[in-house]
Amino acid sequence: MGIRDRIAKVFGTAGTGVPAEIVAAEQAAQMTPQSPFSPGTPQQPFDGYSRQPRSRDFQTGVNIAARPRLNERVAFSTLRGLVEAYDVAQACIWHRIDSIRALDWSLTPAPGFHGDAAAAIAQGMTVLAKPDRQTPFANWLATWLYDVLAYDAGTLYRLRNRRGDAIGLRVVDGTTIAPLLDYWGNIPEPPAEGYVQYVQGLPWNWLTRDDLIYQPFRPRANSPYGTAPLETVLLNANTDLRFQAHFLQRFTEGNVPEAFASAPETWSPDQIEEWQTVWDAMMLGDQAAKHQIKWMPGGSGITWSNEKDFSDTFSLFLMRKTCAAYHVVPSDLGFTETVNLSSSESQGDVQHRVGDLPLIAHITSVLSDFLQNDLGLPVCFTFDTGQEKEDRLQLAQAWQVYIETGMASVDEGREALLGLPGDPTRPTPRFYSTPRVGPIPLLAIDGVAGRVDPETFGPAKDQPVLDQPYVPPPGAVPAAGTTDQAAAAAAENAYQTRYNAMVHDTEVAKDGGAQTGPTAGITSATGITGYDLVHATDEEDEDRDQLVKRELSSFRRFSKARRRGGRWRDFTFQHTPARQARRLNQTGWLAVRKAAGEVAVAGLAVRAADTGRVLMLQRALDPDDPAAGMWEFPGGHLEGTETPLQGAWREWAEETGCIPPPGTLTGTWTSANGIYQGTVWTVDSETAVPVSTGRDQVTNPDDPDGDQVEAIAWWDPCLLAGNPAVRAELLASLPDVLAALGLDNPTDVEKAGGGDADPKVPAPGPAGTTMSAPPATGRR
Repeated sequence: MGIRDRIAKVFGTAGTGVPAEIVAAEQAAQMTPQSPFSPGTPQQPFDGYSRQPRSRDFQTGVNIAARPRLNERVAFSTLRGLVEAYDVAQACIWHRIDSIRALDWSLTPAPGFHGDAAAAIAQGMTVLAKPDRQTPFANWLATWLYDVLAYDAGTLYRLRNRRGDAIGLRVVDGTTIAPLLDYWGNIPEPPAEGYVQYVQGLPWNWLTRDDLIYQPFRPRANSPYGTAPLETVLLNANTDLRFQAHFLQRFTEGNVPEAFASAPETWSPDQIEEWQTVWDAMMLGDQAAKHQIKWMPGGSGITWSNEKDFSDTFSLFLMRKTCAAYHVVPSDLGFTETVNLSSSESQGDVQHRVGDLPLIAHITSVLSDFLQNDLGLPVCFTFDTGQEKEDRLQLAQAWQVYIETGMASVDEGREALLGLPGDPTRPTPRFYSTPRVGPIPLLAIDGVAGRVDPETFGPAKDQPVLDQPYVPPPGAVPAAGTTDQAAAAAAENAYQTRYNAMVHDTEVAKDGGAQTGPTAGITSATGITGYDLVHATDEEDEDRDQLVKRELSSFRRFSKARRRGGRWRDFTFQHTPARQARRLNQTGWLAVRKAAGEVAVAGLAVRAADTGRVLMLQRALDPDDPAAGMWEFPGGHLEGTETPLQGAWREWAEETGCIPPPGTLTGTWTSANGIYQGTVWTVDSETAVPVSTGRDQVTNPDDPDGDQVEAIAWWDPCLLAGNPAVRAELLASLPDVLAALGLDNPTDVEKAGGGDADPKVPAPGPAGTTMSAPPATGRR
């Protein structure tokens, strides 16, 4: 009988046999006794082959222990005595707790959830406001964290309603809970009991994993219990407690003399004992007598029985070891005698990374799991540690380097950092920025650098040496005195000539129309290039009127090409007055959108529910404006991809100087030609509109000089019909406007003063109180 057979017979595993493939593999590995100097054949597994391994080794009958943690190195009773008696441990525990519960917390949508989580967040906040339905969250968290930090036995019991749904979490004393083990050393799955609670040495209740959340913060593979911080410094804590007891005895009256006095050598023992009696009778119990002068026999000396100068070096050493176990900086407990600014910051960083962050992650994991799996809410629990702001700052600083070195564009950084897309019709090019010359477009660098070796990214072998002095790339503004201005001007002129020809060809092909003459240019002050800029070699010598005529001629060609292409972008004017230039671009936008059947102009009629009146604006007396002095609803041309409502809101804010007040969208109307769309925005009262009553005028946002003003006033809609002070376009759409305002019956309007009644402009008073706002800073 072989050794395996004998072992199998002893342990009752005979007959199981060793699988043939294992025997063959052992022989191939020369693990059998047939091989010389063999390492030996392993003993046959007691539990058989291909079985699930045990998670840990445990004593037989571990589940029938009389108390929790009975078979561990330190019982809960011993640990509790040390923690509650040791003042340093208590200070460290509560410092950690206070640093965590002082943080703001919130709920956020779970990763991967794309719906509206507002209702789920509100429900979760309601549950966590008092997790056990009684205790506020901060106090509840402190109770739970005390067991986590003192005994690493933080335990939470799931509160359930009669239907069995989880509705909260109650903190349970973790030192009364003993985890049970299955055959493989794991906590049994429900419905088998997973925990037993002991009370007064008796098993009080069986609980399952569905009942308790028992997750040690510092788990071990060889035990179902966690590791308390104080457990790692038991000897230190015991020593410190004994040291403090010794120190206390120094101030406690006992039978150890305070000092020893030597009597004269000629005294006999009887004389010494007699003198001791006299001395004790004189001093005992009389504190005042101790401060008087007493005569002693000559030749006597005093030796103190304990030291009078106390040193805290040893006590500080013991305290630092305990603080290290709890990841607490000693200076936070008030011991700053050896801490400077640098060491304090580094220790504080260690405390945050090693102490707070892991504990925060533990809390976040437990509560997020409860919210998602027990309450079924698609939310996550999170603390505001300020780390996100620091990370965002570092990321932004990194992107600044990427952008300024030409590795990425501003649009790419905008999308990566803010999640906002760039304008695909006007992308921002990559550039290289230097403190001396500022942003340099990469195209300009290519023109200056010449041909580049694709392998080394240095100058190509056939690239001739560039002429000196250094000429900055067009578009860059060099520092004064750092370059040859004449050479720079010549290089810029040559560059613009080449660039104009190149852009002219591409624009003609893109717009599908013929074009004569260059329409490109570059501003040396900004480096912004575009084919619609008119450039003159010597602009100072040309007449300004002639420059404006040339620019308007270029605009007309540009406008025709854009209209044919069905896409518009603003023409960049250099010499045309700003007010005229803006109106020309608005006309272009209007033509393109009109051809496409889209709304191009939007307005906002803010209506007060308490009076029924609407807020209107009187246009400035601009000689170039055909509607100057007319009353209308605040509004203007749409910009970019704005919707009519977005454009109306923006224009209202620009022309009144304040954002629209809270209200409700109660109606819309569209002009007969489909170009204009108005929106009725109803607010509770006129006082809800945030405009000032101190003036009756606002600055015209279309006026770049700021010397034109507009009036703003509340109008009764019944005064609009046939009123010559109202803009003609608004009067043409008046039936639709009144219907959107809720005045569907024209007869009601006539009775109220409209129709054939004498039209009047609203005057100050109940029927037309004028209200104004601060000067607007936007544009229309």
